[in-house]
Amino acid sequence: GKIELPPLQQPPDVLHELLTSNTPTSKKFRSHIRQYNAAFAFTSLGVSLDESLFQGTGAYAFRIHGQLAHRTGSLLPAAGQPIRYAQIYIIDSSEERVEARRQGNLNAQRGRRPANANDFVDADVWRELETMIEENHRFFGVYKQAYQIMREKPVEEQRDLQVHLRFKKHTDRRRYNLPNVAEGEIAAIIPGPGNIAHDSRDIVLRLNDGPLSRISDRHPAYHPLHYVLLFPYGEMGWHEEIPLAGENEAGRYKKVTRLMFMQHRLHTRFDQPASIFYACKLFHQYIVDGWACIEQSDLMFLRTHQNQLRRESYRGLADALNANDERDTADIGQPIILPSSFINSPCCMMQLFQDAMSICRYYLHPDLFITMTLLKKLDLLIVLLSTF
Repeated sequence: GKIELPPLQQPPDVLHELLTSNTPTSKKFRSHIRQYNAAFAFTSLGVSLDESLFQGTGAYAFRIHGQLAHRTGSLLPAAGQPIRYAQIYIIDSSEERVEARRQGNLNAQRGRRPANANDFVDADVWRELETMIEENHRFFGVYKQAYQIMREKPVEEQRDLQVHLRFKKHTDRRRYNLPNVAEGEIAAIIPGPGNIAHDSRDIVLRLNDGPLSRISDRHPAYHPLHYVLLFPYGEMGWHEEIPLAGENEAGRYKKVTRLMFMQHRLHTRFDQPASIFYACKLFHQYIVDGWACIEQSDLMFLRTHQNQLRRESYRGLADALNANDERDTADIGQPIILPSSFINSPCCMMQLFQDAMSICRYYLHPDLFITMTLLKKLDLLIVLLSTF
């Protein structure tokens, strides 16, 4: 096909066993995989969840409200604050790291679940996962390197010092090659004061007293920094420089879009590991996260390309001014027009309605509205299904 991405690697044995085995430990791990992932993630997930869906007895559903974002903070916690996310990887003692993750999980679950919310924690599993991430995840070394760079600076410079994780474009335009930390394609060696200019796609790290900063979803580390149990090696996610395979000069697209990337990742292949599909609730979250990135990107494009949508042809401010009414022009505002190509927009729904009415105009109005019902225990149905 036109999309060639490096296949995801087979996960380390310890993670593969937890994802695929039917032992009690593995089943408990998969039941609480979102909590395990949050404990080992380098970044936090900023989103408003619909808690009402978690109370039902049916299939699990991960539903969000509003905007979704990944955030990162300083590498050292503020005074009196718990150690969380990437800050835990800076701790030297393994036992202290395990305790920090346990406390972080308790704080995250407090108020949502009963006092035994931490009963799922298996200390042996946590130690095995921690060792796995330290030995395999490429960003573990990057964060340690960033921390060492800032600690070596004079104390008076540390407060305003920043380290940028910047993605470098590939030289091979024909293929999407996996960035290599050792070769500097993911660079953690761009230190400087807090007032220096930086690319909006950079991941900016501070040593301490730094506010939470939003990570650009255009950075290829956007997903691997949070979904460490889906991408235990830190495999890169989507970015703007992934070319389509082969010559495509006359085509509409010359680069792999976000949607193309997610479609490729969510398609099983016989010759590639399917470990992410065994991640249960975490896999659901990853799909929603990917969809949110696509949706937010489309909305931002429409917002910044209103002139191309012939905004002036929509009667808004001009009509209000020509009407000579007494409304304050500041109250009229500047509407953002969503075209019919954006699913569920008013223009889209009106277009679908008009199409439906066109069918009625051509074929006349329907005479019957038929509802089909089916009994799942029908004898004939049981006989027919038993042949498959």
